[in-house]
Amino acid sequence: LKGTVFEANYRKAMRERISLNFEAVGAVVGRDMEVCVYPDTDGGLSMLLLDIAERRNAERALRENEALKSALFESSPNAIVVINEAGNIVSINRQTEDLFGYERDELLYKPVELLVPEQLRDRHVEYRKNYAHGEVRQKKSAQVAGQRKDGSVFPADIFIAPVKTPNGLLAMASVRDITQRKQMEEALRASEMRSRCMLEAMPQMTWHADSAGRVTYFNPSWIQYTGMSAEQSEGEGWLQAIHAGDRNKCLQGWKDAARKRKPLEIVCRIRRQDGEYRWHLLRAVLVKFECCPHAVEWCET
Repeated sequence: LKGTVFEANYRKAMRERISLNFEAVGAVVGRDMEVCVYPDTDGGLSMLLLDIAERRNAERALRENEALKSALFESSPNAIVVINEAGNIVSINRQTEDLFGYERDELLYKPVELLVPEQLRDRHVEYRKNYAHGEVRQKKSAQVAGQRKDGSVFPADIFIAPVKTPNGLLAMASVRDITQRKQMEEALRASEMRSRCMLEAMPQMTWHADSAGRVTYFNPSWIQYTGMSAEQSEGEGWLQAIHAGDRNKCLQGWKDAARKRKPLEIVCRIRRQDGEYRWHLLRAVLVKFECCPHAVEWCET
């Protein structure tokens, strides 16, 4: 034990005749020990040894667990904000700084309403009070608006979960900026509106079907030509406008195309509103979506 903490403390206790408590790593038979030495009545020292290997292992495991939780907290792709029952921010991760534009010290122990648009803050305070008093104390997700340090407002998905601690209830909020998603959704709606306007104005008879071949939409030209309503035409109702001699050919051709996912081109007679049948070339093509290769629709004219 020469040159160890154990020897140094032992000699100090002997020399100064004092009691000492210290930890000695691997001091006795390779074990971690808590050592208590104290002067006895014979001029020597008495010693108590307590094996602390299990405690050390537990402490080490706790530190590793805390380090892992900290790493997960900081590496989350979402901003994470932890709020106490008073509504003050007690912890944030790096993504919160990036998303809202604040430094960590600017947010800690400040009201969470700092991250809420000004016109919504009073309502948020009321909601937060209800949450703290247990009226809505459960996991919850919602779409909300957030406000950055520069005053800009953005749409966000938020997930809130209660966390019980010895010091009271905390709320952990995970926040994700969905500006890009909202822009894409708006662009898709605008594109669908343009497509619908084109279909509505098209003089050709046009209809759409889902991946299973179920017809879901007829444009006004079909309705005006056949005299059938959209409701009458849905499903396989459109076959009533097909000449009886062509009906089976059209149905089988359509089912084969839907099953094999191949284009369809077939000549058939379609009944006009006045009851006269006219020859038409019916074409159906498969519409695939780049964002979702398994999602398809049919477009027919």
